[in-house]
Formats: sequence, structure tokens, C-alpha cells
Amino acid sequence: MRIKAALLARAGFRAKDWKPLIAQLRRIAVHGITTPGQATPYGRKYVVWGTLRHGDGAALRVLTVWIVTAPGHPPRFVTLIPRR
Repeated sequence: MRIKAALLARAGFRAKDWKPLIAQLRRIAVHGITTPGQATPYGRKYVVWGTLRHGDGAALRVLTVWIVTAPGHPPRFVTLIPRR
């Protein structure tokens, strides 16, 4: 199992039940600590810090990266990086 998948599994998230992970990522996007990132040819990146929580699983602090491709467009999820 890959590192991110193993950490997400320890926090209670499973590949077959992905909806809770999506809900938590959306919660972080709205309520997390946001830092505007650099502009790229593809849009402006944003770094958002937050904590993933699922049921009885351990809380997992993460840094998420989002990109807004054009003004007025919704942000798109790029990646998450677990933090200790």
C-alpha cells in the first residue's frame, strides 16, 4: 500500500467508501487555513491546511493544494500531503 493510502486508511478512510473523504476535503477547502500560492499557466494555486477526521479513525493533519483555472471558476483539488 502506498504511503498516502496507508495514512488515509489509518484515519478511517477506505477506497470503497470514498464519499466521506470527499466531504472532508470540501470541509477543509471551506474552513481550512488558506494561503494563496503562485500563479501558473494553468491558474492560481492555493494551499489549504486542515485536519481529516472520519468516524473513530485518527485525525490526520494535511496540506491540500487547489487550483483556480480562471476567475469565477470553482477551485479544483490537486493533491494532499499528510503532515505530522
